[in-house]
Amino acid sequence: MIGSGILGPRAGSTDQVTRHVIARIEDAVQAVARRAAGLRTWTSESRFSGDADRLAVRLTHELCLGGAQVCVWGGESVVRLPPNPGQGGRNQHLALAAARLIAGQDELLFLAAGTDGTDGPTEEAGALVDGETCARVMVAGLDVERSLQGADSLPALAAAGDLIHLGPTGTNVGDLAIGLNLSAAQARSWYEHQAGGRSPVR
Repeated sequence: MIGSGILGPRAGSTDQVTRHVIARIEDAVQAVARRAAGLRTWTSESRFSGDADRLAVRLTHELCLGGAQVCVWGGESVVRLPPNPGQGGRNQHLALAAARLIAGQDELLFLAAGTDGTDGPTEEAGALVDGETCARVMVAGLDVERSLQGADSLPALAAAGDLIHLGPTGTNVGDLAIGLNLSAAQARSWYEHQAGGRSPVR
């Protein structure tokens, strides 16, 4: 069984438990990097943690200025909840916070998702946002800033069509954040190479 907690004996028990780590978030990060073969890929050597809003600034900064076409991070963020929080999880919050920072930039995409297929108390794994996410949220009559302040990212991301639904994956090694910095032409070329010349884009 893979889990993010620590397995130990019962309180007061003399039982001994042998612990074997068979998967870590670093393994998930490297798996993403392998899947991105053919693109300039950068993976973080340290796990991310801390406030999701601040992390969004740091991660999108690294994505924009690092020179890589694919950036991959692993870890777990934190969301400071208001007195009456709305719907959403930490990955949805991180993704929506990142959407503000990449707004209007067509070559940037940012994904934040839980490896267990869920995000907080929701059934979504997270979200994939792009340079038009904030515009789609606004067209739907919602406000990104108000959604973030109210820890209410799910309705905004649902309105934008950016939620990621995987269902339970049967594993949990933490959260993944993946940033893409490449043009549509570069993305098409990479996909066609991977798919043997077939492209889903018309």
